[in-house]
Amino acid sequence: MKFRLFAAVGLVLVLAAAPAQAQKGKSGGSMLIGPWIGLNFASFSTTNLAATSFSSRTGLTIGGQWERSFNPNLFLRVGAFYSMRGSSVTGGTIKLNYIEFPAVLGYRFAIQGSQVAPYVLAGGQFGIKASCTAEGGGVSEDCDTGLGTSVTGTDIGVTFGGGVGFPMGSGTIKADVRYLISFTNLISSASTTSTIKNEGFTIAAGYMIPFGR
Repeated sequence: MKFRLFAAVGLVLVLAAAPAQAQKGKSGGSMLIGPWIGLNFASFSTTNLAATSFSSRTGLTIGGQWERSFNPNLFLRVGAFYSMRGSSVTGGTIKLNYIEFPAVLGYRFAIQGSQVAPYVLAGGQFGIKASCTAEGGGVSEDCDTGLGTSVTGTDIGVTFGGGVGFPMGSGTIKADVRYLISFTNLISSASTTSTIKNEGFTIAAGYMIPFGR
């Protein structure tokens, strides 16, 4: 567990130390970095589990992002977040938390006479399981015990959405909505044909400042 947390922090530090030699863009610099915080409205997509009812679990996502602009419109954004996912189920809650690393390409749309810049983005996301607990009836257990099966330690999916950015002070406020579709079956047992995969919306915002020259 400590190794996973150190790896997440290490990635942020590596990004922060990246060389910044590109020309300045519309946002005041070709590179931006800053904190990011929001809410996940997470649930599971399933097959062969008709008797189980899943509903959304609301959880925090918090971390940092780094962004590089290639021109006034096209940009790359990567991040490292602690992200609370899982789902509410009949009689309890599955709390499944990750260290997540999204990497997305985005495209800004210029609005003549306005400093507000809407954008769309899409890309991939890799998650490392930080913890998983199954809660119900006043009891909280590790998922491997409470669910009777192992939960995979990593998660891979695609994320896409859109948002807006606008300057404030020396930086830029960014706010967006993303949707995650996971490809990873969380049930690692080979003895079942059932699948459970992460999905859900994330609404988040951050303040990003120019980084480098």
